[in-house]
Amino acid sequence: MGALDAQAWDAFMAIVPAHGGNDENGQPLWTHQVRRKNAQDTSQFFSGWVRLIHLESNHRYRYQRYVSGWLAEQVGFYANGMADHHIFKDNLGRNAGSRRMWFENGTLALDEFYDHNGALDGRQLSWTPDGKLDGEAIYSHGTEVLVLRKPTSKKALKGGC
Repeated sequence: MGALDAQAWDAFMAIVPAHGGNDENGQPLWTHQVRRKNAQDTSQFFSGWVRLIHLESNHRYRYQRYVSGWLAEQVGFYANGMADHHIFKDNLGRNAGSRRMWFENGTLALDEFYDHNGALDGRQLSWTPDGKLDGEAIYSHGTEVLVLRKPTSKKALKGGC
């Protein structure tokens, strides 16, 4: 968190719109293209890290990395400083590459991988809050190939992205 704080801009000072605004239904846009804030010109696409602080939940700190205005990576932390999630996105807003989530106690909760089309691919793992392997499956470009261990409950993963 400290390393990200050192390089992240405050989203409300760095990008327009500061959090992507809302879609036509009034829902927040989580993946969006943003422009660099400038007193006279907002035509430059933003590249870099921004910091968002959420006070309404225990997922307090969120950092987002933009490349030429597109959300490429997101890292979140709980209020206690433990990692919450780390995900990569493509410019269509799909998961792309690694997606990892942790429980508030620091235990890894989910380790997934997505192909270039946003489909689950390869070995997918989930754990219980006490660190026991709970689910394990193999996917090939979105198709479940083999379930080695069926998870007892996806509800164990509260929140996240």
